[in-house]
Amino acid sequence: MIAAAPLKLDLAPTPTYKSRIATWLPAEDRSVEDCDGRLTIDLQRSLRAGAKVESDTYAIQEDLAQSTLDFRVFQVLNLTDPDQADVYETVISDDPHVPSRCSCMGSKCGHKRAISCKHIDALKAVEAAGGLPVPAKPQPEPKPASHPCGACNGFGLVQGPTHDRYGYEREPRLFTCGYCGGSGRCEGGDRLVPERGALLADPRNFSLN
Repeated sequence: MIAAAPLKLDLAPTPTYKSRIATWLPAEDRSVEDCDGRLTIDLQRSLRAGAKVESDTYAIQEDLAQSTLDFRVFQVLNLTDPDQADVYETVISDDPHVPSRCSCMGSKCGHKRAISCKHIDALKAVEAAGGLPVPAKPQPEPKPASHPCGACNGFGLVQGPTHDRYGYEREPRLFTCGYCGGSGRCEGGDRLVPERGALLADPRNFSLN
């Protein structure tokens, strides 16, 4: 469903068109709509009364996977002309290293004849008027909380057995903690780590650095 609050904007004239008007109809709920909104562009070659108006309406969808803070990428589909089934890719940019561009035929010809692309001009005008707020990108899921390792008490090292297999006392050695890998941290809380006494009692739980 498209909202009923249109945004009407005058675009700068070109040598070909004396009047260019863009009308933006944003979608009410972008999470459930098939596009961000609809853009209608009306062109007139003459300002005289009764002059023919060339009108096209487009479905506009931002490609969030490609958009950045410096430039935005939109998919533009003509809803008026059934012969224009191709989806245009229109980039509007504030980055001097990434110029604004459009894959429509008019824009390709415009590079040679220095004529503005109506899709670029219209989307820039809508953005400047606040009609295309930057949507929030999905945030990555937070990592599980990290806690001090319960096996080494957060030191990353543990003391090896104080007696050999025959029961003779020996100088204890320090080993990398076999549960946290020497980081001193573990995910999910201390309750996931076996008791420290069990670790120290069994030399098979240790790995020497």
